[in-house]
Amino acid sequence: MRASTAVLTVVGLIVWVRGGVSLAVSYEVVGALAIVLAWLIGFVSLLFVLCWSIAGRTIVARHGDRLTIRSAIATFGITKAKSISLAEAGNLTVEQKVYGYKGKRIPRYAITYEQSGTRKELLGFLTRDHIEMLLNGPLRGIVDAQYLDASAAGADAPA
Repeated sequence: MRASTAVLTVVGLIVWVRGGVSLAVSYEVVGALAIVLAWLIGFVSLLFVLCWSIAGRTIVARHGDRLTIRSAIATFGITKAKSISLAEAGNLTVEQKVYGYKGKRIPRYAITYEQSGTRKELLGFLTRDHIEMLLNGPLRGIVDAQYLDASAAGADAPA
């Protein structure tokens, strides 16, 4: 999946740059600068998607009563961390969600919790394998795993 996303992103970057250059050439200087700026923002966004597809990773760790989720892009130094207190976050559960378009169903899972009376998503768009790794690792014993019933067996296969 990552390789195909990377290839599509590279093709998108090439088309984006070529289209931006051909469009900017047909305008005066001020208009061309505005177009180049807009195209640059899009280019940087696509470049970020490419880097995440190739070298992105999410690390989930439990330290005492705190759960930390850190997303990083390899050694580029781009990181994002979120930490929650397990004492304050109640009712950690695994919920099955269905994504898709035009009749294609993509079943995935999300780990949610309740904080201050509001349901929040901790991790989303996870496969069954991801959930099982988390439940056997840092989330062992603290997540309600009722999703593993017979109706969820084989749920990752699109209908």
